[in-house]
Amino acid sequence: MNRNTVRLMAAVVAGWLVAALGGLAVVPYSAFAYVFVAVLAVPTLVAFWDPERLFGRRWGSDSPPGNAADHEADVGVLVQIALGRYRPVWLIVTMALGLAAAMVNMVGGFAATVVAIDGEPVHATRVRLERTKRLRDPGYHVECVLARPDGTRIPGGLPVPDGDTCGETEDVIVDPHGLVDPVRQRDDPAGSVGVQVLALGAALLSCVPAARPRPSPPARKTVRRRGGRAG
Repeated sequence: MNRNTVRLMAAVVAGWLVAALGGLAVVPYSAFAYVFVAVLAVPTLVAFWDPERLFGRRWGSDSPPGNAADHEADVGVLVQIALGRYRPVWLIVTMALGLAAAMVNMVGGFAATVVAIDGEPVHATRVRLERTKRLRDPGYHVECVLARPDGTRIPGGLPVPDGDTCGETEDVIVDPHGLVDPVRQRDDPAGSVGVQVLALGAALLSCVPAARPRPSPPARKTVRRRGGRAG
């Protein structure tokens, strides 16, 4: 396994771990847009990080910050790094699979995995609905705040997708440590673990052909002519 394969696998894992922030109880549903941006940015930095080539030119440059020519040059250097380290078609496959694995993790996969490993079923009561206006598209992010039968609030909130509702009572599986959001029992958290393993495993496996070294060009043969000259 070469260095570029390890680097690309690290980028996939980094994106997957950043996406797990979406399932933490302390991260509100309205912050998903920022988590998504981080899911795109962090793996890119890991996979293409080369400070000497990305910033070495600017250290000796007198051009003002924000110069358009500098930005175009940076994009060109980034493309050169990508083409030099990875195979373009397989890199696109890895990026697509890695993003899919991260999205599964962000939209409930991480929380479902945690409660599937160490969770307890609770017949919860709805306390209130929290609505946060979306940044770009019209509508609201909705979370259902729940409480245990004894009135103790459950950390985090139950995300309510568009077209769904939160009942007066909800059967959920709760992390006893309060790390992640509750998950509905009917969503089968245990089944999502297999999806997580499959999605992340496929992304990691695709890193091997994506970073496979290109074959060296054949050595040029030297033909000797009469008189001892080489051609």
